[in-house]
Amino acid sequence: MNISFADISLTKSGALAVLVTEAATPRGVAADIDKKADGALKRAMKAAGFTGKAESVIEILAPKGLSASRVLLVGVGKTGDLSKAVLEKAGGIIVGRLERDKETAGAVVVDGISSARITAADAAAHVALGAALRAYKFDKYKTAKGGNHKDPKKELKTLSIMSSGAAAARRAYSPLSKVAEGVCLARDLV
Repeated sequence: MNISFADISLTKSGALAVLVTEAATPRGVAADIDKKADGALKRAMKAAGFTGKAESVIEILAPKGLSASRVLLVGVGKTGDLSKAVLEKAGGIIVGRLERDKETAGAVVVDGISSARITAADAAAHVALGAALRAYKFDKYKTAKGGNHKDPKKELKTLSIMSSGAAAARRAYSPLSKVAEGVCLARDLV
């Protein structure tokens, strides 16, 4: 899977995931998305009892007013409790959901997700690390017989991490990408 960093844009097709902290209403880019979708996010959050609690997810399919096939709201908990592990877990959750739903492209909006300990660039980089680790697959010895072979056309190929400081996030992810490569190599050897 190819992970890239870009400035925030709501014109992307494919799936769109937005990280949200615990709050009563959508804020920042989530509020912009809700406005474009005629309030679909607020209604879905209310109906599902979604609060933004860490590791919680709500999915809105084909929202009106957006080119995205689906919008995932992924909770990262309270801003004061934000940690690198929570962000990595969120990145993994996003990739898992997109793979399950056979999406080939996705984008993650990391907007306003920072704390006293974690900068916005570090937040985006750690979401990307979690996504890279979750995307790992060892299928060297799998065969296509029996109909169990996955269709490569239905695999998640690209994930764009969108933040207001894309260049800083890219720099922050550079050493973490080496960590992900090392972890994947170790998984291959074991």
